[in-house]
Amino acid sequence: MHILVNGLDKWVCFIRSFDLKFKFTVMDSFALITGAAARIGKSYALKLADMGYNIFLHYNSSKEQARKTKQLIEESGQKCYLKQADFLDGAAVQALITDCTKQGSVEILINNASFFTESSMETEGNELYDRMHKINFKAPYILTKQFAQHCGQGLVINLLDTKIAKTHTRHFDYLLTKKTLQSFTGIAATQLGPSIRVNGIAPGPVLAPEDKSDSYLQEKARDNPLQRTGSLEQLEQALEFLVQNEFITGQVIYVDGGEHL
Repeated sequence: MHILVNGLDKWVCFIRSFDLKFKFTVMDSFALITGAAARIGKSYALKLADMGYNIFLHYNSSKEQARKTKQLIEESGQKCYLKQADFLDGAAVQALITDCTKQGSVEILINNASFFTESSMETEGNELYDRMHKINFKAPYILTKQFAQHCGQGLVINLLDTKIAKTHTRHFDYLLTKKTLQSFTGIAATQLGPSIRVNGIAPGPVLAPEDKSDSYLQEKARDNPLQRTGSLEQLEQALEFLVQNEFITGQVIYVDGGEHL
């Protein structure tokens, strides 16, 4: 019996040692989420903190919301550093990753920040498209390259949109930039493997646009096969799946009730 107990003690010590090493490894790692003060970005920041990652929380103008999200992350026991950057400023985008790496090892980059508004072929496009392009595509493009250069390994997730599967839209310039980001996701996955995985998540009717009511979202949900809206929790499940499954790259997960079909 004494030998059995000693053996059990050794196994307990081994498991505890492994668990501590695992926690130390994860807790020493950071995730950078852009546009993470509110909405999906906030949800992803809190989810990754719950998974044991420290957070670099990027925001542009939503300082007070960013502070509140930071407080929630720190209450969970993880570190959180706020990183302000205007993605219309190319120099600010270029400096974001290097600034983060001075404080910790960035293992996950989530390109979530985006600008969304209605437009069409008739809309005066020069200034609008330039803004859309810089925020929705050029910033993720630069950040992904910087991540590859300064971090060397890890995971990039680009937030897309279920609309990328279609061509009919009331958001012409927005859709064009998201389709570009979708193509970049696949190209970057082939270029950056095996050290870096690059994937996308394409949400459907989960959150109503800030200028729309929940009834707008319910109406949109009628167009998908499941005829219902999704939740932030379901988007978090897609995030967790991509983080944990290390044999997936170059893929887009549609969390949209089948709307893209």
